[in-house]
Amino acid sequence: MPYKINGPITTLAGLRKVFEECDSPAQAIEAIEQASAESIVEFDHEMAEVMRTRIAESGTSIEHTTIDALLMSLEPPPTLSKSNRAKLPPTPPERTVEDVAALANSPSRPPEVSDFIERAMALREADTDTGGFGSNITELELLLTQPENFLLGLALDYGTEACDEAYQNMINSHKHTTSCGDVSSFLFRTLTDADSATHTKYTSDDDPAGGSIKVITDELRKDGDQILRVSLGPHSFIVEKRGSFNEGSCRVFQAYDSGGGQGGYSFAIAFERDTPIDTPSFLAHMEAIMYSPYPDRDPRWADFRNATQTIFHGTVDPLRVPASYDLRKCIEVDVPQTVKSLEDALRSFNKLAETRAREFHDFRSNKAQIDVQTYHQLRWPKSWGL
Repeated sequence: MPYKINGPITTLAGLRKVFEECDSPAQAIEAIEQASAESIVEFDHEMAEVMRTRIAESGTSIEHTTIDALLMSLEPPPTLSKSNRAKLPPTPPERTVEDVAALANSPSRPPEVSDFIERAMALREADTDTGGFGSNITELELLLTQPENFLLGLALDYGTEACDEAYQNMINSHKHTTSCGDVSSFLFRTLTDADSATHTKYTSDDDPAGGSIKVITDELRKDGDQILRVSLGPHSFIVEKRGSFNEGSCRVFQAYDSGGGQGGYSFAIAFERDTPIDTPSFLAHMEAIMYSPYPDRDPRWADFRNATQTIFHGTVDPLRVPASYDLRKCIEVDVPQTVKSLEDALRSFNKLAETRAREFHDFRSNKAQIDVQTYHQLRWPKSWGL
């Protein structure tokens, strides 16, 4: 049954209450969209940032055009500065008739994810207003989560004298990470038209013989490039396919949320370490994982262990699923209808990153020379009930 918002919502607490009372983020977004159309919701900048993040994390296909219009009204349209434009591909030279004909017969390719990340860091470096925060891969990873939530974790997990040092140690050592869901949602919504993506969910109950790999098999066997968002049990990640099935490759972009230490790794570590795998081998690894568990002493366990080590580096157990599923195994795949151009992807990135970079920069600058907990209480008093 749809959730109905009756009274006006003008505070962040009221907005969060809707998400708490609804059965799912999609239901909350649908209710807020209806209330926005009826002028019941009034967003401020803080509420707008939370709403953008909630929509991005949900991956919902619920229409939210009124919400988008209201959020856009709170900030100028994202633009690229002159210094940023210099980082983008130069205008191509004039082409002959033969060149144009050749291009017309070849499909356009979406940007490579690794290239997008490198360009995104170049844009962050050029942003002098925030001290270039996000110009390296470790800082860029922090922009995948809300500064309010990240810094609150520091304030609660460490004493007031230790959390500043803990923050700097995380930056220096990569021993921090956003969740795998934050990483995959951020990349998927930045690089693709996520709202029109096809979402497919298979469980071991649907096909105990292992046919749940079919949706990935079908996509990887297509010619051309593709970006998929895959959730395997509790772990979600991005699969980037480049080229044909027989001659192309797949690369995984992921993080695993165990603090970047033993039993986990940050997105920064994965980005620098993980490399493309030829597509037939990648599909064979996924099949070995999805067709398990095998009978005891079945020789296919060797293929399973090799697959999990190659893709997840031995830290993610793809057989483990959240208790809420009440299932042995589950896989979910999001397939976008379109993938954005590099310029559009960078604009989407800027829209999300600028505000967060400013928050992290202001905290890092710490001009008032106060500890993390006091800083957080002054900046976000509602988090502390103040």
